[in-house]
Amino acid sequence: MSVWTELRRVNARSNKMIAMPATMGACTKLQSLNFANNSMADIVESIMGLSLLEELDMTNNGASSPRLKL
Repeated sequence: MSVWTELRRVNARSNKMIAMPATMGACTKLQSLNFANNSMADIVESIMGLSLLEELDMTNNGASSPRLKL
């Protein structure tokens, strides 16, 4: 994912994912991430630097704060 620097939205809903890609933070133009209905309990720390991120959906994953509007 680190080469997808122009990526603005990710919809990886219902893909049986167990972890968010560690390189997610390299996609600096991301505005929306949808990882709902997977099996992820953690959010990678690298997304904390995504200053354009407005929405993160982690519903039905086991995360403690499943949906955030930033």
